[in-house]
Amino acid sequence: MEAKVMRVMVADREKLERYMSEQARRKGIAEAEEFDLALDSLVMEVDDELVQEGLQPFQRPINACSRIADRIGISFTIGQEKDDVVEAVHKIYEKLYRASDLHMPPMHIGTFMFRDVFLPLRVFVIYGKVRLSPMQGMHDVPENVLKWVFHNDETGQTFCDQWIDLYDFVYGLDDVEKLKNHPAQAIEFWLLAKQQLEGAAATLLGSIDKYTVIQNSVIAMELLLKGALFANGMTEKEVRNYSHNMKELVEKACEIMPNADHTRLKMMVGRAPKLVERRYQMKDYKRTELGQIMMDAQYAAGEVLRQFIDRDIRVSLAGESASGRDYSQRYYPPLKPDGHVATI
Repeated sequence: MEAKVMRVMVADREKLERYMSEQARRKGIAEAEEFDLALDSLVMEVDDELVQEGLQPFQRPINACSRIADRIGISFTIGQEKDDVVEAVHKIYEKLYRASDLHMPPMHIGTFMFRDVFLPLRVFVIYGKVRLSPMQGMHDVPENVLKWVFHNDETGQTFCDQWIDLYDFVYGLDDVEKLKNHPAQAIEFWLLAKQQLEGAAATLLGSIDKYTVIQNSVIAMELLLKGALFANGMTEKEVRNYSHNMKELVEKACEIMPNADHTRLKMMVGRAPKLVERRYQMKDYKRTELGQIMMDAQYAAGEVLRQFIDRDIRVSLAGESASGRDYSQRYYPPLKPDGHVATI
């Protein structure tokens, strides 16, 4: 049996057609084409308004239908049948924009470094209860590349760690922003860190000159740690005293986050380039070094937010595996047998 699909339908079709005919005659459109061309013109007019109001492309088709209904004085009903007018509005949008523009964007796009190539790592919008899998973050990466990612334990584990860190960070930040259960300045700094991480990922995924990823990543690290200080009740004056001294900043952050991975957080700061060096000295960084800086910042995002939220996807994934391997234990950033952090 064919599944029933609930669709939006125009309740006053005759009123709509009269309106479109009047608009077509005013614009000198031939009778045979009047409905389609008048609808094209009306959709473009309404879309211009929605653009100026700041609605994103994926939000505009349904809002255009609503705006058109309000303008004409018609209403919509929910039913089982497909409505030609609503479908026509969507078709106009499909001709006007790329398919990717009309899909709801992910909550965040990070990146994962495989060898020295940068792959997109997406955090999608989730509704209700779903079963999460690390593979969801790379649904558009070719299968042959994914096979090589999981061909090696270290790269497979690194990928899963990065996916977990980004999901904990993005959804944890969404939680605290909605619940407002932490100081406003802490939330603001974490949101600013998210922007820096998005900028760094965009640079690695699309820019020819990838050098600016360093500043984005290091600023994100600083914002994450300062956000933790604000979340612990420190004043703006107290936080400002740390300036850009990342060593003192991470020491204080570890002090107020007793359950955080202090070894890895301090390592992250210890091997990150200094902002002053980045601004005034041109250094030749390898692609693998740029990727490590970016992934360190993504790790820090997850590790810091986990100290202030009730989320930890790794716990919910305990015992599960991706590509036949168990990723319940953290690998990245890798530690040497003596407990010190290894380079990648």
